[in-house]
Amino acid sequence: MADDAVDLTGEEAADGGYSRASSSCAPSGFLSGLAECDSCSEDEQPVEEFLQDEHELADTTARQHEEDGRDLQGIPWGRLQVTRDRYRQQRLQQYRNYMNCIPDEDWDAVRAELVAPWPQPRPLPRQRASYRFVRNWRGVPSSIVHFQLRNLLWAASAHDVFVVYDNRVQHWNSAMRRCEDVLDLRGAPKGPRLPSMGRVQVSTLAVSCGLLAAGGFTGELVLGRLARREPEACWGDEDSEYEEDEEQPGSDAQQRQQQACEVLHSCRVTQSENGITNGIEIFDSCSFGCCVMTSNNDCCVRLFDVAGMRPRQRLAFPFAVNYATARPDGAGLGGGPLLAVVGDDPLTWLMDCRSGLEVMKLEGHRDFSFAVEWHPAGQLLATGNQDSTTRVWDVRQPSSPLAVLGGSMGAIRSLRFSPDGSCLAAAEPADFVHVYDVASGFSRVQEIDLFGEVAGVSFSPDASALFVAISDSMYSSLLQYQRAPLV
Repeated sequence: MADDAVDLTGEEAADGGYSRASSSCAPSGFLSGLAECDSCSEDEQPVEEFLQDEHELADTTARQHEEDGRDLQGIPWGRLQVTRDRYRQQRLQQYRNYMNCIPDEDWDAVRAELVAPWPQPRPLPRQRASYRFVRNWRGVPSSIVHFQLRNLLWAASAHDVFVVYDNRVQHWNSAMRRCEDVLDLRGAPKGPRLPSMGRVQVSTLAVSCGLLAAGGFTGELVLGRLARREPEACWGDEDSEYEEDEEQPGSDAQQRQQQACEVLHSCRVTQSENGITNGIEIFDSCSFGCCVMTSNNDCCVRLFDVAGMRPRQRLAFPFAVNYATARPDGAGLGGGPLLAVVGDDPLTWLMDCRSGLEVMKLEGHRDFSFAVEWHPAGQLLATGNQDSTTRVWDVRQPSSPLAVLGGSMGAIRSLRFSPDGSCLAAAEPADFVHVYDVASGFSRVQEIDLFGEVAGVSFSPDASALFVAISDSMYSSLLQYQRAPLV
């Protein structure tokens, strides 16, 4: 597997966490090669350590960022031999976008050809941003197994976030400021061993309907039910009150995990040697009920009903499937869910899930796609491609896209519409997340400019919050944004 820009198998990072277990699966830091501007020799460099009661000092708050000028991620630019602006220019000039179909020497020409005919959105000033920065949580790290798969973050409420780190799914609650394992897939002896499975390298994640599903590097699918915290409250309930669990004698991480997530099913959906589970969705369908859908590298999309985990449908394609998503409350020609499917093919395929019939194909991208997302109203569809563009389509008029939105540096690896349909978040592999304003016809954009690999983006179900997971050995964290009040 090639890599976009950095080595993703670096040494263990120093913990910046709050109350969470230590781990050893963090990517290498992007700033590790930059020297600091102090007079100490290499042997005399001070070692930065954070005690448990000092973790919050590593965070950056909105007030510190706005009033004190502290870097969003807490990067000490004043101690480095390069300014932030200069390093940003270096990254833009030196970053190599990974592509399968476009030769490197043709990249500049192809990129210009793709975006030149289309008006590009106008960046919004900070005061008019759709989402305003709240806090950078340094105690919530993430890790990436496959450099092309960046759906490793899921927000269940404005305060509850699930993120993948060291082959564990962890739950972060910003109100309690606590991070704990809910699904440990490291295998024995580090974690519990699932039946017929050893360690699962978690490649993708989905959380919905009170369920959590994780996909693995060798075709695994693990489905769990998120436990209720109190008799009247469950994960993601905005009105529930969370209280710290009292520590019981003999309690350990495995017991806490069992209390947090009950594993309902675990299996390999394919026996293919190259059957990576690239994407997972959990959704309700009038014709199938509550379903789990997997997209795999063995060229198949599979649908399972949650009640008995029975296979309900299997669609085969002439390419590896990187992501599939079901149209909200939409039906295809045969009465089943209408699926949008992307993969190792420049085309986007729209399929009727029940009949298996092809509805249409959307043309325009020049490389492979890894992201596709329906607007909540079900008429607009966004596709993200390694050609560094996001295309927005009205499926009622599919001959041409409504907009072609160019990225800043690399491929579009993850797409998320806000649940209220007002915004579209498009994440690049590193450094940039674009938040487009839908009502303006995608003519305005909020640019989130950071440093590090983006493990995922997610809106809360009420659209009040936006989260961005950054994977880096030195500055891995969770960025939290809050919906700006209407002016």
